[in-house]
Amino acid sequence: MCEIAEVKTGNVAPKKDAFSKDGVSFVRAGSLSDLLAGGSLADLEKIDAFTAEKLRLTLFPAGTVVFAKSGMSCMTGNVYILPEPCYVVSHLACVIPNGSHAVYLKHYFRFNRPNKFVDNPSFPSIKLNRIKNIELRLPLPGVMDEQARVLERIEGQVEQMKMQLSLLDALVKSRFVEMFGNSRLGYKYEIQKLGALLSVDSQNGLYKPQKFYVDKGGVPIVRVDAFQTGHIDDYGSLKRLECSESEIEVYGLRENDIVINRVNGSIERVGKIAWIHGLAEPTVFESNLMRFHVDEDKLDLSYITAFLNSDDIRQQIKSRARIANQCSINQGNVADFDIPLPPLALQQEFADFVAQVDKSRFVAQLLMGKYNGAMTAIEKLITR
Repeated sequence: MCEIAEVKTGNVAPKKDAFSKDGVSFVRAGSLSDLLAGGSLADLEKIDAFTAEKLRLTLFPAGTVVFAKSGMSCMTGNVYILPEPCYVVSHLACVIPNGSHAVYLKHYFRFNRPNKFVDNPSFPSIKLNRIKNIELRLPLPGVMDEQARVLERIEGQVEQMKMQLSLLDALVKSRFVEMFGNSRLGYKYEIQKLGALLSVDSQNGLYKPQKFYVDKGGVPIVRVDAFQTGHIDDYGSLKRLECSESEIEVYGLRENDIVINRVNGSIERVGKIAWIHGLAEPTVFESNLMRFHVDEDKLDLSYITAFLNSDDIRQQIKSRARIANQCSINQGNVADFDIPLPPLALQQEFADFVAQVDKSRFVAQLLMGKYNGAMTAIEKLITR
């Protein structure tokens, strides 16, 4: 590694009053997720030239590859190239290429994630010498440049698909507000409590120790990491669990159940929901989740899924959640949710609109999967 890059650590974070409105961006470990999601360096804290000189801060050049080397952030595996000179916090490792190797190194560390060098996940850290001593087999310069260009082009296509998916989500939210209103503009229909709209009351899920999880056999279990935006991402990838017949009977999910994350370390994740549909075999749900079943004569599943994913329900959750060592909501909190109740026919009209949008979403997800597969194949080829 030392032949093609210099490896350094960042700067000790200045005190809060050292930052200013103008100057050079200061990148923290927690900044990487937002920057990789399309965030701007302009939104970060700034250090002016006088303060930087006074504190003897090191300015890292554009093209520096950064990733977390200490703290829980180093378990994410996030890798970012500085597009312009920046000050960087000491929790980040800074790999400064000697020449035009930045893109190659970014993809090397994206495929060979630096968190593999963490010895103790409970107190994660990566020693700089482990990074410095990495042995790389570089292709010929022309070949490496072409591989990097292909990877960047594919990565750009993946980002386009992500943007399209984001726009489709925004379209559904906009259509919902247009048809039904919201708390800021006012709802167009009467409000009822969710508890009065359930056909099966809410129930907490199943807890079993890790020793009951198996690679083969057992039954799938829906956990909080199995969904993000209202649907199970992939039923085939669910973890599996040894369960008795009585446990399956009590905790088995049914078609059109809804599960909601009832406890989490982050208030932003409490209340994350998934509409269960497309079950291929008996499936249970974990104890951090709560499940309920709405009265389908009153609520369309697409409609209630969209509302439970709305900003309005987020505010209701934040006002009801208990925040101690962890954030949580209980069955009474969920039953107390305020739900606008339009005529079922209008809800179904909205569901038809969502179905059309989902066709475009499916195509975008399919293309993104192919692009990601191609990128992984090339990264594996150039970094083996």
